[in-house]
Amino acid sequence: MKTFKEYIFEGITRPVIPPALVQHTLDYIKNNMPKKISMLDFIGLIENALKHARLSNNISVDWNIDDPQCEHMPLGVIGIGGEFSAEEAAGGYSSIVIQVYSNPNSKRLIKPREYLPGILREIKQVIEHESIHHKQEVKRNYIADRKGITTKAKKSQYANSNLMDVDYFGREDEIGAYSNDLSNALLYHTNNDVDKALQLLRKYKTDIVNVIHTPFDMYSRNFKPNSPVIKKLVKLAYQRLMDEKEV
Repeated sequence: MKTFKEYIFEGITRPVIPPALVQHTLDYIKNNMPKKISMLDFIGLIENALKHARLSNNISVDWNIDDPQCEHMPLGVIGIGGEFSAEEAAGGYSSIVIQVYSNPNSKRLIKPREYLPGILREIKQVIEHESIHHKQEVKRNYIADRKGITTKAKKSQYANSNLMDVDYFGREDEIGAYSNDLSNALLYHTNNDVDKALQLLRKYKTDIVNVIHTPFDMYSRNFKPNSPVIKKLVKLAYQRLMDEKEV
């Protein structure tokens, strides 16, 4: 198995955490999920899974109930998000945070085994997405890149007047990480059939958004199909799927 540092310097859209360790984390959660579990114990289960996979030095877990949107969430339901800190990574500390969002009044996770497959997919996506950001930072010596490529697009190629969203999704870093999310979503939708996933990706100018809910939705809301941002996203997702085909 390759070391953590060896994975950091692999291809631009590949995550840095060894896939075997990510799967080990997910399997631990799956095998130890009880029929009933409190929110606090669920956080502890994720933390124990990371320790078991020897990833706790790289990834931590945060239970977030302070976000203003949390109070509008249904009781017993969670959302999974992620963060990456270049400062923590540069200092050799845990740099990836799995954010678990819930209503502050939630005491237990409802139907944990029923919703577990979706939860595991979200945890996997967060780890991969944020670890790609880690690799991007390492490759440039932790010098932040926040310009993106949206400045190369004409205003007529924007589909959204919200320039904050346009700036965020147009960043080189986010295009690279979201291309991995997109390819994973296509593989899940096609039951890991790479050829079918590639066929679906080629429909990005027509009906991919109607066929499947993917990270592409967020990009199609902000950029038109002919924009350089969309073209780069699709190109990187295509390369990622071709990598899968060659494995």
